[in-house]
Amino acid sequence: MEYYSEAHGDFLHHCEFHLSESEMKTLEMPKSKVTASIWRVVMSSPMVSVDGTFFEEESSSAEEESLLVNRDPFIYNINDILQRVESNNSGNASVFNLHPKILVACLRIDSVFSPALIPNFRGCVDIAQIEVNLMNHIPVRPVKIPAVIKDFNPTGGITPCHSVGCLRILNAKGHVSILDEWNLSLGVDLMVELTVLDYSYLVSYPVVENARICGAIEKDADYVGINAMCEPIRVRFGPGIGHTLATTHSLWTQSLQNAKEPMEMVLVTRFLVCNATNVPLVFGQAELDEKISLPAKFCHLYVFRSEKKDQKMIFTVACDSQYQSDACDIGREGTQAVRLSNGAVLLVIIEKISSTQRKITLKGQIEVYNMSSESFIVQLKNPEILTDIQVLGKKSSSSLNIHPRGEVPQSLRVRFNHESWSGEIPLKSTGKVLPWLVKIPLRSSFVSFWLRIVRDDVHARIIIVIWPLFVLKSNLGISSTIYEAQCDKSFSIAGRGTVTELSFPGTHEDEHNLQFNTKFISAYGEDRRDVLLSYRAIEKNMLFPGNLEEDIGKTIQNLENCLAEPKSSWPCLREEELQWERKVKNQGATVPIYKFSSSGQNSNCLQLEVSSWCLFINSTEFEVKLSSWDDKQNTVARSNDITMLFGSTQPFRIALSIESTWISFPAIYFNVATDKKITPSMILPDSGSLPLEVSFDSGIAKVQLTSIQENSSRTVILSSHFVVSNFTQHNLTIWAFAILSQDRKTLIKPNDAVNLGNYLIPPQSGQNPKGVALTAFYDLSPKRKKASKGYNYFLAIKYSTDGEYSCPIHLNDSINCKSVSLPFGNAYIPLRISLIKRQDQSFITIHEDPFPKMWIENFTEYSLYVAQADSVTVNKAPIAVRECFDQHFSWYQIVPFNTKIPYTPPLVDRAFPDDSPSEFGLIFALVTAGTTIRWSVPIVINERKHVFLTIPLCGDLKVSVDTRWKSTRIFIDYISANLEFSASDIRSRLLNPTRVPENVNQVPEFVPKDAKFTQTQKPQEEIPKTTISCNILAKEINLVLYSDQEDKNAIKSELISISVDNFVIKFENQMPKMQIGIGNVQIDNQLHLSGKFDFPVVLCAQKQQNSLGNISSVHNLPNFLSSGHIEYLCEISVDFYEKEFIMRAIHCHMNPIKAYIEDTYMNALLDFLVECLPTNLVYKSPVEGIRETCPGGIVILPSEVVSQADRLARPLQLESLRFDILHVLLSVHTCVRFYIALDHSPLVFSAFERKNINTQMMRLGYSLGMHYLSGAIFGAGWVVGSLEILGSPSGLARSVSTGLRDFVSLPVEGLFRGPWDFLVGVTLGSASLVKNITAGTLNSVTKLATSVARNLDRLTLDEEHLQRTDALRRYRPQGLTQGFAQGLTDFGISLLGAIGGIARHTLEARSATEVFTGVGKGLMGVILKPISGAAELVALTGQGVLHSVGYNALPNCRSPGSLINVSGAATATKIAWKMLPATLANDSALFSAHVTMISSDKGLRASLLTVTGKIVTLMDLGRDELVQIIPMEKIQVEIDENDATIVIIKIISKGNNADEDIATNQYPIQNRVREYIQRSREQLPIYSDQGSIQSIEETDEDRDQGNAESISFYIHSHLGQHFTTYREGD
Repeated sequence: MEYYSEAHGDFLHHCEFHLSESEMKTLEMPKSKVTASIWRVVMSSPMVSVDGTFFEEESSSAEEESLLVNRDPFIYNINDILQRVESNNSGNASVFNLHPKILVACLRIDSVFSPALIPNFRGCVDIAQIEVNLMNHIPVRPVKIPAVIKDFNPTGGITPCHSVGCLRILNAKGHVSILDEWNLSLGVDLMVELTVLDYSYLVSYPVVENARICGAIEKDADYVGINAMCEPIRVRFGPGIGHTLATTHSLWTQSLQNAKEPMEMVLVTRFLVCNATNVPLVFGQAELDEKISLPAKFCHLYVFRSEKKDQKMIFTVACDSQYQSDACDIGREGTQAVRLSNGAVLLVIIEKISSTQRKITLKGQIEVYNMSSESFIVQLKNPEILTDIQVLGKKSSSSLNIHPRGEVPQSLRVRFNHESWSGEIPLKSTGKVLPWLVKIPLRSSFVSFWLRIVRDDVHARIIIVIWPLFVLKSNLGISSTIYEAQCDKSFSIAGRGTVTELSFPGTHEDEHNLQFNTKFISAYGEDRRDVLLSYRAIEKNMLFPGNLEEDIGKTIQNLENCLAEPKSSWPCLREEELQWERKVKNQGATVPIYKFSSSGQNSNCLQLEVSSWCLFINSTEFEVKLSSWDDKQNTVARSNDITMLFGSTQPFRIALSIESTWISFPAIYFNVATDKKITPSMILPDSGSLPLEVSFDSGIAKVQLTSIQENSSRTVILSSHFVVSNFTQHNLTIWAFAILSQDRKTLIKPNDAVNLGNYLIPPQSGQNPKGVALTAFYDLSPKRKKASKGYNYFLAIKYSTDGEYSCPIHLNDSINCKSVSLPFGNAYIPLRISLIKRQDQSFITIHEDPFPKMWIENFTEYSLYVAQADSVTVNKAPIAVRECFDQHFSWYQIVPFNTKIPYTPPLVDRAFPDDSPSEFGLIFALVTAGTTIRWSVPIVINERKHVFLTIPLCGDLKVSVDTRWKSTRIFIDYISANLEFSASDIRSRLLNPTRVPENVNQVPEFVPKDAKFTQTQKPQEEIPKTTISCNILAKEINLVLYSDQEDKNAIKSELISISVDNFVIKFENQMPKMQIGIGNVQIDNQLHLSGKFDFPVVLCAQKQQNSLGNISSVHNLPNFLSSGHIEYLCEISVDFYEKEFIMRAIHCHMNPIKAYIEDTYMNALLDFLVECLPTNLVYKSPVEGIRETCPGGIVILPSEVVSQADRLARPLQLESLRFDILHVLLSVHTCVRFYIALDHSPLVFSAFERKNINTQMMRLGYSLGMHYLSGAIFGAGWVVGSLEILGSPSGLARSVSTGLRDFVSLPVEGLFRGPWDFLVGVTLGSASLVKNITAGTLNSVTKLATSVARNLDRLTLDEEHLQRTDALRRYRPQGLTQGFAQGLTDFGISLLGAIGGIARHTLEARSATEVFTGVGKGLMGVILKPISGAAELVALTGQGVLHSVGYNALPNCRSPGSLINVSGAATATKIAWKMLPATLANDSALFSAHVTMISSDKGLRASLLTVTGKIVTLMDLGRDELVQIIPMEKIQVEIDENDATIVIIKIISKGNNADEDIATNQYPIQNRVREYIQRSREQLPIYSDQGSIQSIEETDEDRDQGNAESISFYIHSHLGQHFTTYREGD
């Protein structure tokens, strides 16, 4: 049925129906409101129905098809149709099975007219193309240089503003009809495509190919229907696209941030060319005339000029262009030695800095690494040339040999700036292993350095390393100075792990006596300030190894690591301490530790490392006094200070300043191995913790002392045992108190003002998460003379100083979750508390709980207790479950009157992270002044209901439970007198049948007389919400992942293809539920055609789904989806809460699938996925941790604690999760040492179901993985039975059982239908039995032969033979003849390989050992290769037979993979950056389009038209060259009169000089264009007018003739019309 739409001017489809000869058909009209004056019924095709199934006739004449396709828009008379049908030739079949007159006779049409059904407005829009571009803007403000190019100046950036993504909407058609009350009907039909720029070549690649999308929205007063349907969507993704998206994300993030500090520069391109030599270079892409200047110490962000040429570069010395290198392939990582024309070597070092970016570093033959802080001038001496190299301190430099004959320098010498030269050092090999001692003269003396020469014979380079003689590393906490009396020199030592170079006159044989001005003593009080610095203090082989066989690459890496600024590890390697910037307390004497070593790996420098024997860190909130055993030495360390501890032979004491009183701990011992009288609890281990606890007048302090031993030095940290961290947005106050464990009951007044134990916990601020040290606890126990056994520690939380405390929290044990309600003014805040123990320290984290288990709202005038009942049975007296550790006191949650509070039952918290109880009950009681609490009967919280509850001393109240929220709502209210009956009233009427006077205004007796009733106290009536229905259908979604094979000229290779058919999403909001259906899924191995893999498909369905029929209208989508036409492979049902769009339950069902796993393919796929991770796509400098200085009492939290607390605070909560039974046919091919294969092993995984989930995501994933792992273990019998090496007996058993089942079942089924059907059943059953037994046996023999052949091939140890046979084996035969022929071929090759292997393996040997190995391989091949060939003959013959009968065949790829050459679409960004001069490149592109240029000599040529504000360019895409650059003012654009797709550009030449001068003055850009075009002829050659750049210069003859040249090209008519507007606007 169709209707005529005046807005479209055509008939539109409305619905479809089928006619029946025996039944009346009533049309189910779509919900879309359609009104039209003309309706018609169109019979689209002849249909025949058999048992309700419709079949279409296959034969039809061309005229019938023409009648169906080209229908006239208006047919008013039925006789026209009759005449057209009857005029057909008698030989042709009629287009209608039924005569149209019969159709008219059997139809009954009721038409009505109502003004309310007529739209008030109708509109239609038709847009040919909409283009939306995503622009990237490169910031011009100062930026930080990334660490990877920190030694270079970046240059060659891309144009500041350019397009990186283009979304095109084509042929967009939309219509809308608006009725009364804004009821409307909206429809959209459009095509979408998305392209993304690739920064490798500045070309665009399609990400989403042309996809048609249809959508419709229907809105009524109480209904909104949204329907969308997509034709096949094909998405392509690769590393290049990922790099562009990651770069765009970084640039946009920087643009949207209003940071005052300069941001880090984003490395946009995928190639960084860095010139580390001492001379400027010129480089460009090979086979092109590209020449880019690259000064010394500069880095160019490079993009290849053309994707059609090889990824090779040519380098040239800028000062002399004849020094040109060979082409260098940058597709391979590593170091390449490229020869220059003069014979010199340029080293090209290619390294990956991310999965998509490469750094290309250019170095010369001679590299100098200066490990000293001094700057040098190194002079390289040739017989004819002297080359000076400036080497800064702690830097490296490289020298490129530009000698005309490429001779390597013979020697070198070194000097300081403005000083004399040292002696000459030969660069040629002299056989000397030790480094050279270089003496650099000064005005009055000399300074010596080590100079080490390392030669790389592979790459013909020389590495020169300069080391100082002495360095000093100070691990002291304070700054100091040292004095050397012999040289009369002093040096400042910064401390904190810094390294200072010590420069003394003389050589390494001299000894230097250093004296520190710090008070250093020995363990016995002797002076230890002097230390002798001498090379005799260390073994010689540690600095000067004898036999030096170095790995050059590793040596260079070590040198670069030494040059890099090392991250300080002072005072220790503990994670939290590396984030601190602690203040240092200057104190008295300490015991130093001197250590001599080399300054680094492969270093010749002697390093003296000085450390204190022990550093002490105070991480508590109080001042700490450290005293020696005899109190002769003591020091005070403030909170978060660090100090050096005094002597190490005697024990020491620690005292805390609490409330202006020093609280002392017992003496602590370090080393007491010989004294057995000392209590072990007071011994501090070398590495470990010592808990300390001391009580005083009003409280108790609990701390721990941790010792860390590193490099013969010790770090002792005094920290609080408890740390509280606030991750909420509120300032919280806590009260910490303790009770002796032997005390049973204690009366606590939470609002008592107690100074001790009160702490302010601020919210998080700064870079690192922080907490507050919790050391002092208020002691609530009475003082006793006898020592106690231990304390129980608690804390309570409140919001403000005058607020109420929360439930006390017991701190002695770990807490996964504890939910408390915190009073916050007139409201309550739900908090979630965790206690995490790490390294004997307890970290308490406080988070806000977004979803407590329930919210209880009390509308009465009574304050009530609420608690969880221990049982839900009514006939048992309820007992309240304790809310906290109740050994000392009891605490229950109070629900104040007219207040709403959050509440989570204690058993739910205790069960976390396991599942919550399936059901629980709540009990209520009235808050009274007494200590006795009388509880009500329990209410089970499991469903939505209303309950009348009797609360002792309170009466009957109405309790409403609403489970439509994630946090269950519970409302407590009075029983309404006019709507409901109270329980006491009912009981009184049953006991006393006398009539009770009615009083509608009577208040129940249990309600106080002064109680007030307001409407705001009661829950408001619910307003029916508008019904929203959403239906989305994607007929096919295809995702293709491809990789860039950069070592093969950037060929893009498809890796995997994921196809999803009939992807359906249905959503309704009345009972919120989302249903996701997937008709079919197939994952293809796109590398199968390469011949390296066995399986073409990775995953598919066991049963192929039927194809989806055509859906003529998107308005019919709901009816079509509900009709059951789609068979789903996977169905996912997600239920939501009615009041919140939050998941409530998930149910997943999947039909049987097949999986084909191959180890080599899985490894390749995982490597690709790792490279495509967003964190690996773009280089980002390592985050340098900034050390923070925190006020006293603040503690930085370890990252492990923060991450664990975050997981505990955000649990996964679901009412139900179920995965139905899964059937998998698994095939596996794997080979490590032995070839193992499974052939369609049946695995059955039982259903996985969990209720009331309240756990962590990782824990649920672990449970799910263990469930399926156990299912695979239980199916191990079928797995072993499916091994091909055993002949797959389980497969044979399945085939035999299938044949027997058919042999028995088919005759029985036929017997009930009749004798003939019985005979047919016997025949079919017997045939199935014979077929399955024969095919199963043949399949078993084939699998066995294949597995034997593959394992024998591996035993030959001949890799070439193995690769050849595997490649031949993967070409599966298509029949018996082909299989036998292929098997004979393989057998013959195996025989020849066996005979020739003896000679080949022996001749390939290079040593005596390899000769014996070759003979052994040959003998093994003589025996094994013929047997393998024979087994392969049997296997291939069997495969051919099985394929011909279609037994157990492998599925086929939908679209076989292929290698795609780089042929992206050129962009305006490429023209601006790579082809235009710099002045014109900054001009924004206004318009670009792909056109077809018309040339008289070369025919039609694909081209790119680009328009900027100044010029118009044309680029020949076939040759990848610019052919036209024309100033805007010199063109005239016309459209051909006969063909609107032809646009003509006329280049105007002025006829007189006056006009020319006027034009030149009016458009000054013309002179600049001419000037830059002439200057850049090397980069941009000016060709002749046959398909090359149009010269802007005009000859005198042209000026005199005043001629005009024209350029014609084909373009889309709409784009052509748009193009003309730029010239008109100009």
